[in-house]
Amino acid sequence: MTGEFLQKLTYFLMFIPILTFHEAAHAWVAHRLGDDTARSQGRLTLNPLSHIDPIGTLLIPGLSLFLGGFGLIGWGKPVPIDSTQFRNWRRDEILVALAGPLSNLILAAFVLFACRWLPPEDGLRGLALNFTFLAVFLAVFNMLPIPPLDGWYPLKHLFRLPEDLIYRLGMWGFLLLLVLINLPPVQFALIAATKFITNLLLVVTVY
Repeated sequence: MTGEFLQKLTYFLMFIPILTFHEAAHAWVAHRLGDDTARSQGRLTLNPLSHIDPIGTLLIPGLSLFLGGFGLIGWGKPVPIDSTQFRNWRRDEILVALAGPLSNLILAAFVLFACRWLPPEDGLRGLALNFTFLAVFLAVFNMLPIPPLDGWYPLKHLFRLPEDLIYRLGMWGFLLLLVLINLPPVQFALIAATKFITNLLLVVTVY
């Protein structure tokens, strides 16, 4: 196997635990806010098999990596949420949504902090940096305010968007997302934000 193939395979394998942590965070926060739907369906777990979506976790990320494309794009099985169980459904939907990207940043910070005890020449440091960059990138990507990404929920609720607009964006959100991530300015912004946050985490956790 070539070095390039091994590198892509490594990124693909890193994607699974990051996604697992992300989806479990949605389920945990929903549970803490009063909705046990995800917990009752076995989603409050760090078992990757409970969160893998055949298309979003395996097919799309595999194609984006091995056939070329921008970054590693994918998603897990949607976490079931019953907003009627929340005390403040608008606020709590936002908190549940933000839990996913925030969990990515926490995971990235933890991995970088663990690097403090590794010698500079240790190959694991390189893997840890790649893992961190991917985790941060997925957090930034998920904060795009487009359905079905997590960043859509703060936009939808804070600005009280009309129901007809929510419906239309829900229908065409994925197509819009595919168009946007292939635009150079959007790609530049995603990478720039990822580098900035990663460097900030490096300063906070390693130095």
